[in-house]
Amino acid sequence: MTLSESSFDAVSAMSAAELFDRRVQETPGAAAIRTIQGEMTFGEWRQRAWSIRQLLADRFGALTGERIVLWMTNDEALAYASAFQAVIDAAAITVALDDRLAVAEARRVMREAEPRALLLTPLVAQRLGDEGLAALGTPSLDPSRLDVDMIVLPVAGDGCIDDPLGWAPSDVPDPPATSGARPDQDVMIAYTSGSTGAPKGALWTQSALCQYAERVSNAIYADPRGGRPLRSDDVLQSPIPLYTAASIIENLYPAVFAGCTLVYEGRRFDALASETRMREHGTTVYNGVPPHYALMCELPPPPAQRAPEVMVTSGSAFTAELYRRMRERWPATAIANWYGLNESGTGQTLNHGADMERCPGSIGRPIWPTEVRIVDAAFEPVAQGSEGELWMRAPGQMSGYFRNPEQTAERLHDGWLRTGDRAMIDADGLIHVIGRAEERINRGGFKFYPGEIEAVLEEHPGVREAAVVAVPHAVLGEDPVAFVVATGDVDEEALRAHCRRHIAANKIPSRVLLVDELPRGAYGKIVRREVLRRYGALLGADATRERLSA
Repeated sequence: MTLSESSFDAVSAMSAAELFDRRVQETPGAAAIRTIQGEMTFGEWRQRAWSIRQLLADRFGALTGERIVLWMTNDEALAYASAFQAVIDAAAITVALDDRLAVAEARRVMREAEPRALLLTPLVAQRLGDEGLAALGTPSLDPSRLDVDMIVLPVAGDGCIDDPLGWAPSDVPDPPATSGARPDQDVMIAYTSGSTGAPKGALWTQSALCQYAERVSNAIYADPRGGRPLRSDDVLQSPIPLYTAASIIENLYPAVFAGCTLVYEGRRFDALASETRMREHGTTVYNGVPPHYALMCELPPPPAQRAPEVMVTSGSAFTAELYRRMRERWPATAIANWYGLNESGTGQTLNHGADMERCPGSIGRPIWPTEVRIVDAAFEPVAQGSEGELWMRAPGQMSGYFRNPEQTAERLHDGWLRTGDRAMIDADGLIHVIGRAEERINRGGFKFYPGEIEAVLEEHPGVREAAVVAVPHAVLGEDPVAFVVATGDVDEEALRAHCRRHIAANKIPSRVLLVDELPRGAYGKIVRREVLRRYGALLGADATRERLSA
C-alpha cells in the first residue's frame, strides 16, 4: 500500500517526520515544490532539511520541545519548507511569523514563545534594514554580504544574540532512516491575537498534521470533483502565505501525503501572474481566499486554457456574486468553500456542488469526522433554524493554547472548540454563519483585532484615544478605519506613518479620521457601531451603508 492510499487511522498513528520519510522513500525524484526562485524534488527536500537539522544540532544540541521561529517570505519557500521539516525532524516546535511584521510585533511573539533560535531569510533581513536589525538585536548583521539562503540567529529573551550562522544548500551525508519524533509531540504554534492584542499560540501535534493531510487530500480537494482524491498526478497551486497554519495544513503536507507538486506564489499576490502559472504548470487544484479570486475575475477574459479541476476558497466571506463571477470565468471548474479557524486547522465544513448552486453563502456541511453543534448561552443545543454559537469537534484540531490554560479552558469544552461565531443550520442541513461574536477584522483573509491598532495609535503623543472599525471593501471584504481624538497637532499621514513603524502593513488603517469625541456605552466602553453611525458620513454614504444595515 502506498502512502496516499493509507487510511485516516493509519496516518493518525504517524508523526509528520514519518509521513515525510515515507514520501521520500516512495518518490524521491518527483517534483515537490516549485517557486518563482526554483524548485526541488522530495529527495532534495530531505537532504536540505537534514543539513539544517545538523546545523541546528551542532549549534544548540538537542531541541526536543524547543521553539524555533521562522521568519521568511513566499519567495523563499524552498528554504522555508526545508527549515520547517528540519524542525519537525528534530522533534522541536515551529513558530512562523508574518513576513510583514514590525520588529516590535516579532519580539512580542518571541517573548511569549521563548524560542532557542530565529531562522531569518535575506529578503526579510533586507526589509528590516539596519534600524530593524538593530532593534532585533543584530546590529552587525549585513545580509547583503551573506551569500546564504537562511540566517540562523540564537535568541535570548525577546531579542537575538549577535552571533549569526549562514545556511545554503550543500551536499550532506544521507540522513538516517527515522528522526525519532513521536506522533503525540507538539510540532507547531500558530499565533493569533486576542481582542486585547495579546498573542495566543494554538498548538498542533505531529499526528494532527498527518490527519489533516489525509482529510484535505481525500475530502476537501476530492469531494468537489466527484471524489477524486489529491494524488501524484495533481498540481496544487496556492497564494496563501506559507507562514500561516492554513498553508501548512492545507498545502504543504497534503502535497507530501499525495506526492504531488505544490506551486507557491510570490510574496505579493499578482492576479495575472497567478492565472498565467495555472496554464504553465497545469494546475489541477487551486487553493485561495475570496480576494484572490475577485482580483482574477477583474482581469480580461483568459485565453483558451485547461482550467483547474477545482478551486477551493476560505478565510473570509464568500458571496453569491463572487460565485457567479467565478462560474462565468471558469465554467468547467468545480468551486468549493470551506470554513475553519486558526484553532481548528483546516476546513471543518465544506460547501460545493448542488449545495453551492442553491446557497453559495453557506459554509456547507461537516466533513467527516467533524461534529458540529449550535448552542445557546447555557451551552445547550438549539433547535434547527435557531441562532446560537457554532461549536466544532474533530481529531487534529488544536490541543490548546501554548502556556495559556485559562484561554484553553475558555475555548475547549470536552473536546468541543468554541468558534465565537454566531450560526444556524437550515432545514436542508446547511450551516450559515450569521456574524462574529468577537470584533475581529477580516481584511482579505488576514484576521486581526481593533485593539492591536488602537493600542499603537494611542502610543502617539498627539492621540488621546482611538477606535478602529471595519467598513466593507469590494475586494478585501473588510477594511479598517480609525477614528482618533487628538490632543496635539497631528494629521492623518503622520498617524499612518506611526502605524507603519509599529504594526504589519496589512493592519494599517486605510483612513485615520480626527473627531471630537468617541461614543461610549453605559460602562464606559467605546461603542463601535455608534462610531460608524455618528461619523460614517466622513467616509461617504456608500462605504458605510452595508455595515450599518447588517
